[in-house]
Amino acid sequence: MNFEDFLKRAIDRTFWESKKVFCFRGRFCELLFFHFLWNKLVEIDALPFPKKSINADTLKNNFEQTLGQSVLGMSNFYWMGDLSDQGKKDKLIGYILKYSGPHHLAFFTSSEVGKSDLVEFIDINQSISAREFDLLLQFLGSRLTSKKLSVARQFFDQQKELGPDVVCMLINYLELVSANMVDDLPDYLAPIIGAQPALNQLSNYFFNKQPKPFFALWSELESTYPEMFWVSFWADQVWRAFHVVGYMKNRDFIKAKQLSYGLPYAFINKQWSSFSPAYLHSLYQDLYKIDYAVKMGSSFHSLDLFYLGHFK
Repeated sequence: MNFEDFLKRAIDRTFWESKKVFCFRGRFCELLFFHFLWNKLVEIDALPFPKKSINADTLKNNFEQTLGQSVLGMSNFYWMGDLSDQGKKDKLIGYILKYSGPHHLAFFTSSEVGKSDLVEFIDINQSISAREFDLLLQFLGSRLTSKKLSVARQFFDQQKELGPDVVCMLINYLELVSANMVDDLPDYLAPIIGAQPALNQLSNYFFNKQPKPFFALWSELESTYPEMFWVSFWADQVWRAFHVVGYMKNRDFIKAKQLSYGLPYAFINKQWSSFSPAYLHSLYQDLYKIDYAVKMGSSFHSLDLFYLGHFK
């Protein structure tokens, strides 16, 4: 089932009664999206049984006993979270794909788990379309003013990829902000959700080690922001990159995803493997020194030297 069809049907209780098991598939487990999803489904009483979260690690070898029985005949709807580390040969995955017990189960995976007619497979898009954004608003019951919707459209026009978590964060900000602050939202939100094309492109050139296009764009943008902004911007980018690389090397994709907001897509998808945590740590130390120099008023061409050192 594609994401658009899921958003159309998810509000209907009969959908969740139609299968025992629901498998969400995608590149990353979109934690904020699932938080919004389950909260809304519980709020509108769309699930057939009380929703409970269960950690696969706590089941160990007792999953058949835990999932195969009910207490006093009461059933639950279990959200099992991210099971990406469980391969298709894993006993738990094999049990879930054939599950016919008293409960309903739902889980996410970025791994291949095989096929089963007993399971409803739902594909979560890496990038949300404007149409899916509208459906998500309808599902969540969010009533944004026309002015706030116009702001949201700007991000879809500017950014090639807005994932489910980023879109949920955008909706949350739009719902909370007062009407008299709407005009300032694009400039405020763009760095937060990584939807400022020029800065994102500059960062992409930086991590891709493409000095010629980097310095061409840098010459255009340098005077747009104060020096302190650039130090903070690169410190944030390098800090996130340092942790993403560490988590990716340890195959902790959930934590890597949580810290990847604002980084270029190419870095998250591929370029991270070209960097070592030690090198990124050294870059961060250099930026710390530049930050101190800026505050002391002696930062003559510090950023230019920082860039040259990176591209040499």
